[in-house]
Amino acid sequence: MATLAISIDNSPDPKPAKWPEGKRFAFTIIDDTDWCALDTTRPVYDLLAECGLRTTKTVWIRGGKPTATNAGATCEDPFYRHWLRQLQQQGFEIAFHNAAPSSS
Repeated sequence: MATLAISIDNSPDPKPAKWPEGKRFAFTIIDDTDWCALDTTRPVYDLLAECGLRTTKTVWIRGGKPTATNAGATCEDPFYRHWLRQLQQQGFEIAFHNAAPSSS
């Protein structure tokens, strides 16, 4: 099975993707930050790191409205921010989910 790379230059002949270290495929996991709590999420990331997996962890910057239905930890929490920095140092990707868990 051939994997095709997405061409951003509109070339008519897509070329097979080249993965790092000669690997034949790539696999990714993106963790949606809804309902994230440090005490329940940290063990999952400890296991992922122990297994040699690195994933993408999404984050909210602010807490938002108190009526948010999908609340979770945000970057306003200094303990959570510290943990996110540790994840990043271990090779996990930290990604912007939205400004807050509620609609602006």
